[in-house]
Amino acid sequence: MSAEIAKVINDGLCYYEEELWTEYEPGEYKTLNVISQEEFQSLTPSSTPQVGHQEVPPAPVSIQTPASRPIPR
Repeated sequence: MSAEIAKVINDGLCYYEEELWTEYEPGEYKTLNVISQEEFQSLTPSSTPQVGHQEVPPAPVSIQTPASRPIPR
């Protein structure tokens, strides 16, 4: 790695770290609230598709190319 590339990488990391420290001001943080299962169910639509009722796709077709054939002994 040349010294020029190392300097560019180092400068980029310094700018990135500086941005991390200055990006958020006090009061700009987002919060996360925990809700109960009942609240979640009341907020989600009741007509969600059931995962167990999906069709199974057909099996892939096996294609043998000259490189994938077994080598005879």
